[in-house]
Amino acid sequence: MIELAVLDFLGALGPELRREPIFPFNSEEQRNWHYIPKARKGVPLKAMREAQRQRAMVLLRARA
Repeated sequence: MIELAVLDFLGALGPELRREPIFPFNSEEQRNWHYIPKARKGVPLKAMREAQRQRAMVLLRARA
C-alpha cells in the first residue's frame, strides 16, 4: 500500500515538483527533522495544490 501511495503522490506532483521530495536513501536529509521552523528541502504543503496535499496525507497515513 505504501508503494502505491508513493507512486500516486509523485504522479500528482507533476514534472515541475517531482524531483524535490526525492533523496538518496542514505542522505543526511533523513536526519534533518525537528519541530523548529526553518527552511527545509522538499516540497512544502503550502506549495502544493489541494489534490497534491490530499495525496501527501494519504501517503503519510499509508501502512505496509
